[in-house]
Amino acid sequence: MPTETPGVWTLKPGQDGYDAACRAAMMACGIDPDGFGTYTQRNDAQGAIRKAYNDQHGKNAHRSPQALNDMGTEQYLCANSESGHQVQNACFTAHRHDPCGNYPPADGNPGTPSAFGYHHDRAPSTDHHGRSCDSGTTHGEISRHLDRQWEGQATGTPLTAEQLRRSAAENAAVHVSPNVTAQDPAHFASMSADRRDRAARINGCQQANAERLLDANPDAAAIVAANQGIEPGSPASPSAGGPTAETQAFAAECQAVQWEKDMEALRADAINNSPIGQSAACADACAAEGVESFTQLSPEAQQRVVQANTPGPHDPPPGTPPAMYSPQPREAGNPPTQQDCMNDQGNYLAWQTANNGGRPPGWAGQVPPRAIEGETANPGASTGVTVEDDDMNG
Repeated sequence: MPTETPGVWTLKPGQDGYDAACRAAMMACGIDPDGFGTYTQRNDAQGAIRKAYNDQHGKNAHRSPQALNDMGTEQYLCANSESGHQVQNACFTAHRHDPCGNYPPADGNPGTPSAFGYHHDRAPSTDHHGRSCDSGTTHGEISRHLDRQWEGQATGTPLTAEQLRRSAAENAAVHVSPNVTAQDPAHFASMSADRRDRAARINGCQQANAERLLDANPDAAAIVAANQGIEPGSPASPSAGGPTAETQAFAAECQAVQWEKDMEALRADAINNSPIGQSAACADACAAEGVESFTQLSPEAQQRVVQANTPGPHDPPPGTPPAMYSPQPREAGNPPTQQDCMNDQGNYLAWQTANNGGRPPGWAGQVPPRAIEGETANPGASTGVTVEDDDMNG
């Protein structure tokens, strides 16, 4: 009999067994649950595998059928992936790789959400298989979906935290699909035969990776088997026939849940590494309360730390943010550095948190410019990768 009770796909975050179930569901979809991190971490991991192989076998050799034989499914998928933000970078900032373009709060209230504290390189990311410009691959289809995700909404339309979270879930649904199909058949047909073959090879590799992951993790295989109606030890592999729709939906939801946690951590880092978060007053307050960072302090202590770093008189909470906690204007010809912007945003977020009951404000963004308007438009355009560009990132 199965060693796990069927129905774990209905578990919620925090319930016993949820984390193990998430890992099992992603494995069943051919997704390595350890293949998540910051944009830079995943970009570096992918680039290292590509470089090691290509140094021996020649430029872009990592894409070949022989590379799959040499590497195996795990490394081949990583080498043939691009580091993909789980929610589009352009939803949070007007400038790629530059936090000075992060979208500000709509008003001066402490609880007003914004994109302050966002950073391209540190944002939650994973291995999006294939290239953003290749239809019929995970990254290509996510890129196409991104360009049509906000249809009917003008560029610059505000996006709420709920909408951003829904975007994470929709992108994850493409990511966990082991048999991605091109949303634009005309564009797929226009690609070279080599690119179409490579897309099919990557999709097949993801399916084979599911079997490899479950074979190497019998506890996860038992969870999948019980929930897909297959007895452990039976001739049928738990991944036989691919993951069910329920398995895929649960795996995508798990990714969205983790994305929210990672975004909370990204914002806390911006606050705790700000000049206020690194101040002597903050260190003293943390020592007095036995905590390690500004975001762990009581709201009263947070307010005292903010006031200790603010020159001049103070309005009663919530008050108006002091000028030094707004993005600082600079003289013409002396633009702020990226660190200047992160400092300003972190300080502003610290003020908001202290005057919002100790809760950092939520995330907000904007509808980004969309580059796909026609049936055969380039699905990588919004990411800055053109169809003709043959080099992967990293």
